[in-house]
Amino acid sequence: TNWTLESFHTADAVSSVIAGTTITAVFHEDGRVAGSAGCNRYFAYYTVTGTSVSIGAAGSTKMHCTRPGMMVQESAYLASLIRAATFTISGNRLVLADENGTTILSFIKES
Repeated sequence: TNWTLESFHTADAVSSVIAGTTITAVFHEDGRVAGSAGCNRYFAYYTVTGTSVSIGAAGSTKMHCTRPGMMVQESAYLASLIRAATFTISGNRLVLADENGTTILSFIKES
């Protein structure tokens, strides 16, 4: 399933993805997650047990994008991935939450 990020949650705010950018995640059955972090392509490994998820640190390409805020957004997204502890899928939505159950990433299934 291909997922597109709708919003990410930081300690003090919920942010939409910067207009004109797309952040994606594809969770492969072999334990890899990969996609676009907005500017760079990334990949990481994950494990799932029930509704628990653990995502390792991501590797990525090393392009630098000059669009205002894009690199900050990308860093925030990749940092949020490794904080994910649980997931829920409801209809066409995937939500990753931290160990306290706080939503950190919200995705929508690509059509």
